[in-house]
Amino acid sequence: MPESGPSHTVSPHIDGLDSLRGIAALLVVLHHLWLLGAVRPSVWEWRLLHYSPLRMIVEGRPPVILFFVLSGFVLAHALLRRPTPYGSFATRRLTRIYPPFAVAILVSAVGYALLDPGAVRPFSAWFGSLWQDGFQPQTVLGRLLMPGSGRDDLDPVVWSLVHELRISLILPVLLWMSRRSWTALLVGSLVVQWLVVPFGMDAATGAACRSWLSCRPYWGASFGGSLLVSAYFVVFFVLGIGIAVHRDRLRGWLAGPPGWTAPALLVASLCLLSGWPADGDLAFGAGAALLIVLVLDTRGFAWVLGAAPLRWLGRISYSLYLIHLPVFLAVIYGLTAVPAGLRVAMLVPVSLLIAWLFHRAVEAPAQTLGRILTASRGRSSQPSDARPRASARA
Repeated sequence: MPESGPSHTVSPHIDGLDSLRGIAALLVVLHHLWLLGAVRPSVWEWRLLHYSPLRMIVEGRPPVILFFVLSGFVLAHALLRRPTPYGSFATRRLTRIYPPFAVAILVSAVGYALLDPGAVRPFSAWFGSLWQDGFQPQTVLGRLLMPGSGRDDLDPVVWSLVHELRISLILPVLLWMSRRSWTALLVGSLVVQWLVVPFGMDAATGAACRSWLSCRPYWGASFGGSLLVSAYFVVFFVLGIGIAVHRDRLRGWLAGPPGWTAPALLVASLCLLSGWPADGDLAFGAGAALLIVLVLDTRGFAWVLGAAPLRWLGRISYSLYLIHLPVFLAVIYGLTAVPAGLRVAMLVPVSLLIAWLFHRAVEAPAQTLGRILTASRGRSSQPSDARPRASARA
């Protein structure tokens, strides 16, 4: 794709992307509810879940790939609008991601210590495998170091945060490379992805990956392996960066075709995210990129995503993603006097409530801390008429 300059006509904040992130987080919650094994669908319900976009609930992987593409776009979009010294950028990313992550791990460890279920493991084998590795200080400290080697049974979703943080810290370099030749960067990241797959671990089998097309790595067998697995996910950030760098051209491309094109492209993006016609990470990434472009430059989609409940879901999306599994564990193992069916019915609403509280008590203060730590540096390095940074809360 030829080089194009950054857009200077974009709005300061993109609510639709917040809502999209919130929907993705909710899909992950519903995926884990599915893995709990308490829901027994009828034949028609099973078909609906497997042969419609609801397949993302069963799959679980597409929303996480969407997170990566979204982060690539949002961070590049912000840096294009307002170049930021690397120290300030890195400080904000660290304070944005790490404090809520650390608190979620500690909350889960405390819940484990108080509600240790021992050998009593209701529901699925997957759910029973959580809270198994212990809550001793050395175990918790090892999790807080974000090694990315093996599943974290205190809060398994944090595997993606390890890669998110690592890649976002090199994103300014990726953006610099993309503005020179996005195509070369994309091809290079695809080659790297192919090379590093054998160093990853597949959650479905618990074994090392052997095949590029059939394996979806989550973590590495060692810390070094986890670094290589992080390299696997770079391509999805590159897709998001490409949207930010070439947004003006993409806007013109969408403005040209007939009015039915946008709905057709929406169907195509949902098909790709649902595993049709190809079921793999690259297809999920392509669907995520197409969906983001549509949200950015199609008024109808942006209007739908601007609904207040979806904006609220977007605001708490990171907290919801982080805290819902500790909530699941606490409700299932802590409310044993409550009938099992009622406990399962409580999981999603209680997760939403706790995520809102977690956002207010932990996530929002962490964001404020990042602004405070970089405020003086930002004033000294930006012109007096600089506009506020744009974001969709990456």
